[in-house]
Amino acid sequence: MSRPLSHYFIYMGHNSYLTGNQLSSDCSDIPIIKALQRGVRVIELDMWPNSAKDDINILHGRTLTTPVSLIKCLRSIKEYAFVASPYPVIITLEDHLPADLQDKVAKMVLEVFGNILYYPDTDQLKEFPSPEELKGRVILSTKPPKEYLEAKVGTMKEGDADLHLGKGAGDDAAWGKEVPDFHTEIKSAKKLDDDVSEHQ
Repeated sequence: MSRPLSHYFIYMGHNSYLTGNQLSSDCSDIPIIKALQRGVRVIELDMWPNSAKDDINILHGRTLTTPVSLIKCLRSIKEYAFVASPYPVIITLEDHLPADLQDKVAKMVLEVFGNILYYPDTDQLKEFPSPEELKGRVILSTKPPKEYLEAKVGTMKEGDADLHLGKGAGDDAAWGKEVPDFHTEIKSAKKLDDDVSEHQ
């Protein structure tokens, strides 16, 4: 396990917080705990503002899934991260938050993980450290929120055409497809039913 981390296949969870289906199940830290006990090394958390916009919920966005708090998930990850394997745990944060809540996430992450959180020595990392070097460490993986990138496109000038929205075209295979807005889907289905009824 002495080659760079990117040389290995990694046991990854997708929507690691869901107890059941992606549209209406509960979100919980229990599936995260079970995944870590099985040796999963990548945990995905989708972060959304709560209804009061003052805290962070983990849920499958634009669906009827019930949320779980981010802090509960982080604490469970810390407690169970290395029960099945000493090798690093990567937390993928899918970010749908405004700047003030991003700051709150940063504070939570530092408070929960402290010195086991991995920081690269440089901004220009030529290759990842090895799993051996990263034993007992937690790594965060994230990118600017899709909402931020969409807002930025509205202010693009000529020559900025290389700015991409959210996930790349090839990312669906790695990350899974996003579920469309469930409420919109319900309205569309109802309208289709109404149209069919009118023509019968």
